[in-house]
Amino acid sequence: MTNGQTRTSDGFGNRSNRAVLISRGVVLLVACSLTTGAALVGQAPIAPAASGLPPPATFRVGPAAGPIRLDGSLDDPGWRGTAEISLDWEWTPGDNTPPPVRSVCRITYDANNLYVGCRAFDPHPAEIRAHYFSRDDIDRLVLDDHFNIVIDPFNDQRRAFQFRVSALGGQADALLSTAEGFEDWSWDAIWGSAGRIDDQGYTVEVAIPFKSLRFPRTTGVQTWGFILERSYPRSVRHRIQSAPRDRNNTCLLCKANKVTGFQGIAPGRNIEFDPAATTSRTDLRTQVPDGPLARGTVDPAVGVDFRWGISPNLTLNATGNPDFSQVEADVAQLAVNTRFALFFPEKRPFFLEGADLFNTPIQAVFTRTVADPDAGLKLSGKVGSSSASAIGVFAARRLGFKPIQHAFKFFVRDAHDDLKTDMQAGFKELKEQIDAVSESIEANRKADRRT
Repeated sequence: MTNGQTRTSDGFGNRSNRAVLISRGVVLLVACSLTTGAALVGQAPIAPAASGLPPPATFRVGPAAGPIRLDGSLDDPGWRGTAEISLDWEWTPGDNTPPPVRSVCRITYDANNLYVGCRAFDPHPAEIRAHYFSRDDIDRLVLDDHFNIVIDPFNDQRRAFQFRVSALGGQADALLSTAEGFEDWSWDAIWGSAGRIDDQGYTVEVAIPFKSLRFPRTTGVQTWGFILERSYPRSVRHRIQSAPRDRNNTCLLCKANKVTGFQGIAPGRNIEFDPAATTSRTDLRTQVPDGPLARGTVDPAVGVDFRWGISPNLTLNATGNPDFSQVEADVAQLAVNTRFALFFPEKRPFFLEGADLFNTPIQAVFTRTVADPDAGLKLSGKVGSSSASAIGVFAARRLGFKPIQHAFKFFVRDAHDDLKTDMQAGFKELKEQIDAVSESIEANRKADRRT
């Protein structure tokens, strides 16, 4: 299942045209996401030849020495003795040049949370750009002063969590996948932030519960990838990082700082159970326009959503009779130009979970076409050393359409050894089906000529 968009303008659809997952479907689609390039075969990203830049610095962290109160001030006992990480590299508009302002960050943790605190020095604090905005309003945020915290807990240089916080504590978070160049701003984690502007500039504090992150469950010392970035918009937008950024290398996480020393932490069980109950009633006017309204019957509906983090790498999602009433409505679009289809973004949590794992070079599935599912089941996550081996199963029926007899099939048994063989077999099967269709069309043409 990919994070798709529908090609129709029907919104989420209606009850008369139900898409049914697993229970009573006639169209079956089994899809395994296959990423491109080196990520496709589970190899590490290939970096270009050395560019002369120094390697990213490594920092060691330890547990907080005391409590930390999330108030935007970095004078709590928990910050004492933490290593100072300086942001010394401006990567735009300069190319790894000294930044115009000084910025420092600190990282620590306790049994439940990861803490990041940053101080942004500014020679002219009155020029700091800070506004209140809705969460994930990235178009507004990029115009303001803010810090960006990119975390790669598996240190595999493929996927990362992105947390942005403004000078007033405003939040934006996303999933980052470097293999596909994919930022999923629909992902929302539970985390806290605070910001404070003073006569030296501004400070931000961030507390991220470990339950909101995925990382290896181990008793040993862990090393994570970190990129700390400050956005300093003035006459131009200066972007300043804690590590140099090679413009010849599209792998952002390959140049991340390494932060080691995480120990005695756990990602949590990540079990989420969300029951829902809705009722509706439709009253009809028996005589138009002045007739009385005939009271309709109450139609109750019960649904449930379930999410289980089986392991730090693997998540199981299930849903039964969802109505997605908590999802915000689509922004209206004008269907004037009939030559081009309308596209609506996916916003439903069930389909957004692990959406980046299901990206393919050609978007194979538009999940918005699954308009009104009765039930659903999805398994997503990282398998072995392959960055994106995920499986989704759909069974759907659309009234008024002839059932499709064939389905696209992809099989991944081993991302290292069998992928090439499986792809060759898949393309061979596809070619045989195309040839069979071509032969059938030609035979029909010959029959028409004879008649």
